Amino acid sequence: MKRSNIPGSAEWDKIVDAAFDSTEVHTFSEEYNARKMSMQRSIYMKSRTAKKRVLSAVAAAAAAIVVIPTTVYAYNRVMASIAKTGKYQNTVNVQTLDENEALGAQLMDYSFGWLPDGFVRSDKGFVNSPAGRKISVEFLKLPQNESIDVNMRYSDGCGTYEANAGRAMINYRLSYKNKKADNFGREIWFYFNDSGYMLHLYVTDNIGSGELERILDNISLVPTDEITYSLYDSSRYEYPGKAEFIGEAWPAENINLKKIGETVHLEHNGGGCDITLNSIELTDSFNGITADSCGNAADYSELCDENGNILPNTRSWIKYGDGVNTADEVVYEEPLPIHILKVSVTYTNTSDKANTVIVCPRIFTITDGKAQTDRLFKDGLRGADSLRRGDPGSHFSFDTAPENKNGKNYIVLEAGESAKAELAFLAADDEISSIYLDFGYDIADDISNGGPIFDVRQ
Repeated sequence: MKRSNIPGSAEWDKIVDAAFDSTEVHTFSEEYNARKMSMQRSIYMKSRTAKKRVLSAVAAAAAAIVVIPTTVYAYNRVMASIAKTGKYQNTVNVQTLDENEALGAQLMDYSFGWLPDGFVRSDKGFVNSPAGRKISVEFLKLPQNESIDVNMRYSDGCGTYEANAGRAMINYRLSYKNKKADNFGREIWFYFNDSGYMLHLYVTDNIGSGELERILDNISLVPTDEITYSLYDSSRYEYPGKAEFIGEAWPAENINLKKIGETVHLEHNGGGCDITLNSIELTDSFNGITADSCGNAADYSELCDENGNILPNTRSWIKYGDGVNTADEVVYEEPLPIHILKVSVTYTNTSDKANTVIVCPRIFTITDGKAQTDRLFKDGLRGADSLRRGDPGSHFSFDTAPENKNGKNYIVLEAGESAKAELAFLAADDEISSIYLDFGYDIADDISNGGPIFDVRQ
């Protein structure tokens, strides 16, 4: 059966970046650092229940462990609850029933029956609006006759909402309502009544509680002949502690450097592709940058002034907590300007047939003979820039020829055809003198085995 409506890995990377990113001072959560896990999504449908019940959020500062009472559906066959299991941790528990007692072999998909004005469902894993209001969605099929627990760290409280089609278990993160409207401050596990299916949602703070309740009330399941879910895998949600992530680094002795203006050849999607780095420009203007690294429309007004110029950046140095009984602590802050590195690239299909080229460049730095994509660690502290959230190496797409654009971060080229792409990266003052650019799929492999790397130091 087809899986055409499941986002590709590059787009899921972007969804995970957005969903797991916190715009407060403790930007890099343990969930974000687990971003490379391969996420997919799924959903299921059930008849509506008439009665709704709202349970208030439980304050994280409460000294005692507080458990939200479990709701039992369908003659005690299915149970779903959320409980506080640490000062800064909530745990979702779901006990599923035998599939034969639910929907049998019928495949199901999910539907948003109502969304606020301006929302566009770019695919079934991401819903957003031009104003930065966003919902990320993962659709899961759960194991039969099992009890699962999902621990959510860095939590401030928890609650539930009884929607028409199921129960929403809501985790209020420490970053919730931190004055950053596009912050994903609420994580929601939505279990459909009498089913083995669940939605995993992240919702930005600029979606009001009333709007959220209406969204949840109008989620439903619809029959389908396609697989639109992914199987629940507990390892995806076993987030390691933040302190374990100190940034990867690789020896750079065998690096094969190329200059601006040169062309390199790579194999993309089973076909040959030439990549020419036409030019680079260091600027402070966001003008013309209107898409993210997957080609989806994006609004960067929060990062620039009324003239489109990038705002001042502050770097915070943070001591990690464990996310269960201790939270993160900002040790000190320092001003550090960030700039925009604009890159003009031409992709040429050198194969004898049409090819879809994936646009996935990455920047990295080389310091003391070692290459690394993330250098924001110092003296046991983690650096977080106020302007740069998420993956430090990720890029923007601010112009790709529309006749070649194929959604997400792909360019479709006929045999011998070329297309130009305009890309951009954020680069801090302490990075611009040591930046390099890789167009392959694995920076470590390219560096170790002499793959082509462009020298874009300024």
